Amino acid sequence: ATPDTSPGMRALETGEVQVVGRGSADVTEQWEKAAVDVGIESLAAVPVTYDDVEYGVIGVYASDPGAFTEQELEVLAELGETIGYATAAVERREREKALTSLHEGTRALLGTTTEQEVSDIVVDVAADVLELSGVGVFLFDSEENALRPVAATDTLIEFYGDSMVFGPGHDDSLTWDTYATGQSNVFDDIRSVEGVYNPETPGRSA
Repeated sequence: ATPDTSPGMRALETGEVQVVGRGSADVTEQWEKAAVDVGIESLAAVPVTYDDVEYGVIGVYASDPGAFTEQELEVLAELGETIGYATAAVERREREKALTSLHEGTRALLGTTTEQEVSDIVVDVAADVLELSGVGVFLFDSEENALRPVAATDTLIEFYGDSMVFGPGHDDSLTWDTYATGQSNVFDDIRSVEGVYNPETPGRSA
């Protein structure tokens, strides 16, 4: 889709509410047929933005052609601005919360004296800031030549069960390979990654 054929993209590009209806020159035949089939005669695409950040578009559909008056379009434009402001405020509060958690975690780390204390704080802060339920810290055991869990969330413990030791001859080669190569890895869907121990794993990203 392009701004020429998409009211939503055009609304974001111009920053203005876009109105289209049956027979509009900038509506594709496919869109018009699909809209008419479900009783839609006109559409207002409302941009949701704030401070040059594009959050999305609100689509308002009507069963009557020419359903949107100038006054209604002004109200819709104000609605888009209000939602954009509210979204930005939520993101700002989330950033402030994350920064506060990181600051408190850093202060706590400065007072630690053992690897266990450090690992516990890292897991708590990471789970809070990233809002992820499966977080763990694994340290290398030179005697066993493997990674062993030092701290982990309940969800991660439940996920791995008795298979929380990673290394040669153990399950989960992806975790060990990441440690052995010293390179950070991000897997959008671990089921499709070559070398995954359990292709049927309920896990998805890592």
